[in-house]
Amino acid sequence: MGETSNKAKGDAFEMLTNKVLEKHFKIKFNRHTAIRNIKHEYDLVSTDGSIIVECKNYTWTASGATPSAKISTLHEALFWLHVAPKKSRKILCMSHSICSEKPKSLAEYFVDSSTLLPYTDVSVYEINESGKTKKLYPKEGSTANEKK
Repeated sequence: MGETSNKAKGDAFEMLTNKVLEKHFKIKFNRHTAIRNIKHEYDLVSTDGSIIVECKNYTWTASGATPSAKISTLHEALFWLHVAPKKSRKILCMSHSICSEKPKSLAEYFVDSSTLLPYTDVSVYEINESGKTKKLYPKEGSTANEKK
């Protein structure tokens, strides 16, 4: 993506996610949108409110250690998606981040190592720099209540 600051990298990932989702769902998204009665600004919300998205452009630490503060923030993002209107589709999009010392991407690690059971109404996707997406949660064949 080429940007140097974390904010610029996050903004670039959010714009990439917006482009990918608009193409996939064939609907426009607004950035940084609050929803009535919820004291949180969501990264992306479809113009009709049917899809709510949080975007996280997180990477492994340089040493390959688990970024525990980022993992905590990911859980917070799941919480905010969970409390969003029940009728909306809720998606956490994470950037693809790999580390030579780890067999999984950070997004895969997060899904596999976290207890996501309370968040059966949230989907987790990983998006790489070219816009290719991979659904990580709920896994195919799971009993999570994902909206189609």
